[in-house]
Amino acid sequence: MSKVIELNPRQKRILITHTDLDGVTCAVLYAKCFPGTQVYFVEYDQVNEIVMQLVAEDMDTPIMISDMSVNEDIAELLNVRGNVDLVDHHPTAKWLSVQYPWALCDISFSASHAMYRLLSEKFNIQDYKDLADIADDYDTWGHDTEPKPVSKDFTRLLGLLGQVRFFQRFLQIPSVTLSDTEIALIQLDTEWEQQYINDSLAQVSVAEDAEGNKYGLLAADRYVSVVCHEILKAIPELEYVLSLDFRKDKASVRSRGKVDVGAMAKSLGGGGHKKAAGFPLQQTTPHIFFSCGGKCEYTDRLRNQMRRMKADVEAGLYNPKADDINIPKSTRKQRQQLAKEVLKKED
Repeated sequence: MSKVIELNPRQKRILITHTDLDGVTCAVLYAKCFPGTQVYFVEYDQVNEIVMQLVAEDMDTPIMISDMSVNEDIAELLNVRGNVDLVDHHPTAKWLSVQYPWALCDISFSASHAMYRLLSEKFNIQDYKDLADIADDYDTWGHDTEPKPVSKDFTRLLGLLGQVRFFQRFLQIPSVTLSDTEIALIQLDTEWEQQYINDSLAQVSVAEDAEGNKYGLLAADRYVSVVCHEILKAIPELEYVLSLDFRKDKASVRSRGKVDVGAMAKSLGGGGHKKAAGFPLQQTTPHIFFSCGGKCEYTDRLRNQMRRMKADVEAGLYNPKADDINIPKSTRKQRQQLAKEVLKKED
C-alpha cells in the first residue's frame, strides 16, 4: 500500500473509530499492534467534536481515525497539528485522501480491510484475517450481493455484547470460531430479529420525495440494516428506505442505488455510501422529507409509532441506559439466564 504510518508498538496512541462491526474491528486490529492505544467509539456526528477536544488537550500523541472522516475545518486543524492518520472507505471522505497525505480512503473495501492490509505489512496479525474479512463482507453488504450468514452473526454478536466487550473478546481471542454461549445467544437473537422484521414490514409507510422517488418510512431502533434490506425486497416500488431512531436521534437510509443516499446524508450532517448512509436526526430534519407538512396519513402513522415507543419506555419495557444498545429488560434477563444455563453445560 502507498500509505504506511510510523509503526512503534510502545508509543501511546489514540484511536477514534465508528461503533459498527467495521469500526470495532479496526479497533481490535489497531490495539493488537499498539497495546497502549486509547480507544474512542463514536458516532459519525460526534467525531469532529471529539477530535477537537482531544487536540485541545494533547498536541503530541499520535491519532488514528478509522471508518469515519472529519470536516474541512477539523482536517486542517489535524494537518497543522501533525501526528495523525485516517483510514476510511466512504465515498464522502474521498476528498481527504486527495488533499492530505495522512488520509487513506479506499472505497473498494471496508475500513477494517484497509486497516488489516496496512498493519499486516509490519505486524504479524494473520490470526485476525478472518475477522477482517467478516467485517468487510458485512460492511460492503457482500460487495453488493448479500453478506454471508456468519457476517450477519458477528453483527448480532456485536449488538449483544456491545462495543467494549466485543473489542475485548477478539483482542484476547482472535479465533472467529464462536463458543456455545455465543452461538446460543445469536440463535435467540435471530428469532427476535425475524419478529422485529415482521412488525416493521407491517408498519412501514410509503411516501414520495420531491424528485418523485417512492421511499419507505418507519421508526426503528434495532436491526436497522436488515430491516431496511427486507423492506426493499418486499416492496419493489421503493427506491430507498428511511429509518428514524428517535432514541438515539439518528436516521439511517438504504437505497437500491438510483438515489445516492450518501450524498443525501452528507447534506444533512452525516455520511456514508451511495446505497447505505446515516445522519443525525435534528429537530427540523424530518420536515425535509414530509412534503405534506406533517399532516397526512404517513406522518400520522409515524406519530403513532413514536407514541408506542414512548409508551414502552415509560412502562419500563426498555432501558435506554443499558450498555451500548436498548434491549428490553425482559429480553436482557432471558439472555443472562440462557448464558448461565449454557455455561453450566460447558462446565
